[in-house]
Amino acid sequence: MGNNKDKIKQGIRAMVGADDPDMLIGTVSAVDDQKLCCTVKLDDDIIYYKVRLRSVVTDDTGVYLLPKVDSKVTIARVDNGGHWTVVKWSEVDKMMLKIGQTTIEVIDGSVTINEGNNKGLVKVVELTQKINALEQKVNDLLTALQGVTIPLAPSGTYPFLPIFSPITPLQTTAQADIENPDVTH
Repeated sequence: MGNNKDKIKQGIRAMVGADDPDMLIGTVSAVDDQKLCCTVKLDDDIIYYKVRLRSVVTDDTGVYLLPKVDSKVTIARVDNGGHWTVVKWSEVDKMMLKIGQTTIEVIDGSVTINEGNNKGLVKVVELTQKINALEQKVNDLLTALQGVTIPLAPSGTYPFLPIFSPITPLQTTAQADIENPDVTH
């Protein structure tokens, strides 16, 4: 009798899907970065299509990772239904974050903020050196002009010192003057 009872339990579990796992591990065989989904093949050759790369599909905010083709992923069942989403990645090709109007895209060797509309980030050390060199040139010109005397015909001179003496030399720019320590690269 116990054997039949176990078979009945097993049959009921199979009918209601209680034996279906909620998480699976497989290999990514394709990625669609427009629809934000991928195809995952399990070791037993079962293929899951349109596996979500993010759990919410109603808007374009949040975080998602694009897995590399042929990498391993863990997928989880969503809403107790037939939908699956990637929850773990062994390797990724791209990471995307969107919060409101702010976007950050990370790929190997590149980080793009807000689609790169403001171009590259400043290299603060090099910029400071260039600004300091320019400031020194301006100060050198100011010193030279303060020492110039113009000969006037038929006699006399006109010194530039009274014109340029009120102009103070530029102060050297410190890196801390132009650097935002909260954003580094």
